[in-house]
Amino acid sequence: MRSLGTQTIPKFEQVETMTIDGMWDAVADTPMGIQKFALSFNVTGGGFSGTMSSSQGRQEIAGRVADDTLTWTTELAEPMKLTLDYRVCIRGDELTGEVKAGAFGTSQLTGKRASALSAAASTDQVVPGERRNDAPKLDFDPDALREKYRKERDKRLRRDGSEQYIELAGDFARYAEDDPYVEPGFRRDPISEEIDVAVIGGGFSGLLAGARLKEAGISNFRIIEAGGDFGGTWYWNRYPGAQCDIESYCYLPLLEELNYIPKEKYSYVSEIFEHSQRVGREYGLYERTHFQTRVRALDWDDAIKRWRIGTNRQDDIRARFVVLALGPASRAKLPGIPGMYRDVQRAQLPHQPLGLRLYGRRHDGRHEQARRQAGGCHWYGRDSNSMHPLSRAGRRARLRVSAHALFRRLASQRADGSGVGENTQIRLAAGAS
Repeated sequence: MRSLGTQTIPKFEQVETMTIDGMWDAVADTPMGIQKFALSFNVTGGGFSGTMSSSQGRQEIAGRVADDTLTWTTELAEPMKLTLDYRVCIRGDELTGEVKAGAFGTSQLTGKRASALSAAASTDQVVPGERRNDAPKLDFDPDALREKYRKERDKRLRRDGSEQYIELAGDFARYAEDDPYVEPGFRRDPISEEIDVAVIGGGFSGLLAGARLKEAGISNFRIIEAGGDFGGTWYWNRYPGAQCDIESYCYLPLLEELNYIPKEKYSYVSEIFEHSQRVGREYGLYERTHFQTRVRALDWDDAIKRWRIGTNRQDDIRARFVVLALGPASRAKLPGIPGMYRDVQRAQLPHQPLGLRLYGRRHDGRHEQARRQAGGCHWYGRDSNSMHPLSRAGRRARLRVSAHALFRRLASQRADGSGVGENTQIRLAAGAS
């Protein structure tokens, strides 16, 4: 301050923009690891231009300057599309700031003035097209490889998307509603009850929700499941040899709590289904579950401050909270092949009862029924989840193999769903082709 008579006039200090100009080395500790930056700024009026080099390459930047603070934005295209917002404060030879990366949060950024674009600018992590002269040459063309994968992807894309499938409605509704694993004709009286929590779905999500509720001391809840048992997709899809492609040690839920070690690194459907039942038994979820019950309506009743759940059993279930434990593809679809379903009544669609109960171990009479209807059938390989009678021309042209050699090979396989059925073994042992 300086005094002029009785009046005091503030002395404004000018920000020296030249202290911002120059080159800087900076580091940010991000969720993706330590990121190094080499920055250069050239201030003009209320803005600046410059360059930024990092593991994502080198790019031109421009932004605004307010006092000693610079702000700018960049767009990240690979490995994902992301907007990065930078805010940097420069005082003397010190640089501090932050970079905001959307859902990845905000990371702090620090740095110092550099006499040359050194550490980050000379990093080996540069984008194609700015490769250092001493970097090894690639033995392939990245652009050609990207184009190859693009063409392969385009072969698999369809404009009609999910519209290519036929919904299981109308004449096909029975394939979505019928349960081949329970006795037909199940009936029960409608239920009217008020509960704290309703869990819709008895797959892994529903089992976990029920288990955690019990652990938290909450017992006034219900699980509502369309099938006749727990398991979700592993209840419905039990075709022989079905196996999960995710390691069982991280896929199967509640292994530590139940002190259970999976038999296989990649579990078969039988073990996964049995483990689902184990969870239900150990946590007492069977008595808290309405099986063979499909939810038809879910509405909020503001008068009583409860969710009203309507079902195909005419239930009136009122719940404070609802957990939707449904899978992303819980409703099956049929392939929309033109002409495949001209005669729906005679169409022998691959329906689960044909083979899903066999598990490579037994036959339940449907083979003989199909043989009589077709006038003769020839079975190939091990038991399947569908059977297709051959025409006479097909029978004449069928492939013959050494039955004994095939039997010896198949008999050495596992007997837990990946082996052959008893009837198939007998036929092969007898030399049938």
